Amino acid sequence: MNYLKRTTHKWKSHLAFTIVELMIVVTIIGILALIAIPMYMKVRLRSQDAAFIHDLKTLTNHTFLPYSMSTGKYPPDAAPGIEPEGIHDFLPRNFEWTKSPAIGGIWDWDRATDRLHKIHCCYAGISICNPHRTESEMRDIDKILDDGNILEGIFRKRAGGYIYILEN
Repeated sequence: MNYLKRTTHKWKSHLAFTIVELMIVVTIIGILALIAIPMYMKVRLRSQDAAFIHDLKTLTNHTFLPYSMSTGKYPPDAAPGIEPEGIHDFLPRNFEWTKSPAIGGIWDWDRATDRLHKIHCCYAGISICNPHRTESEMRDIDKILDDGNILEGIFRKRAGGYIYILEN
């Protein structure tokens, strides 16, 4: 009987981890997390930027330009988050104008009433109001779309957001 207890005790001690071993494992996992999480966040931000740029170009090339070619004009101005009148049939399948873009904020269609009274320094453009990005992050998006200067070019800063200009 005594022999049985001793064998059982030895068996249990070989299966268990010591506190030091557990602390080493937790430390290694923590270091890996410190390396991986910022990289993951950066990749996530870049993928959201890419989705936003894709949506912006899709809206330009498959919605607003075809609309203007078929009707001879751009749709009238619309409030932020409100789908511009007449574009529903031109929107890509499964695209919801009222849904927040990948970078956050609200879609907005801006069109001046005439070419003399421009809105946000242009006649027609697709805007993003209140995106969840810093100015520096928006400058990175502008580097892909334009020239990296958000104060001029086809993608620029406007009051309360940014605009992608379709026609000056």
